[in-house]
Amino acid sequence: MQLVAREINLSETAFLHRENDAFRLRWFTPSEEEKLCGHATLASAHVLWEQGILRPEETARFQTKSGLLTARRHGAWIQLDFPAESVKPTEIPVAFQQAFGDRIRFLGVNRMDHLLELESEEEVRCWDPAHPALSTLPIRRGLIVTAPSAEAGCDIVSRFPTTASRKIR
Repeated sequence: MQLVAREINLSETAFLHRENDAFRLRWFTPSEEEKLCGHATLASAHVLWEQGILRPEETARFQTKSGLLTARRHGAWIQLDFPAESVKPTEIPVAFQQAFGDRIRFLGVNRMDHLLELESEEEVRCWDPAHPALSTLPIRRGLIVTAPSAEAGCDIVSRFPTTASRKIR
């Protein structure tokens, strides 16, 4: 699977096969296996329904390195149920201060990612994920940059480059 992912050379490649009443789902970048990937899980569920492997009313169940994940169809939408990952507040490193200045409202970390909250949606949208200061940080998998949404009916806006899509390790 790793060799196929390297040959395909996309940020993530999903592999799934039936396993009892669920599907074993694994995600690979060109260089390593990931513990969790939302986009590839969404795509996998979509393919299972579109190819008729699952009926539209059936729940897609995925056994993964992060535990059981499920997907359900709601009309044209797909709802994913992922494990909650608690975030612990952490000190703000100099590199974050260099990249974001005094716009940081919160910085936290969990077993896989850093979560950075900025003041506004505009700051998230204008953020440069290629800022040189970020390449020096010991980010495990990805950096979630978020802020309250300015759009009615939306709570937050987020961006999430992973170590697979850019070199932030």
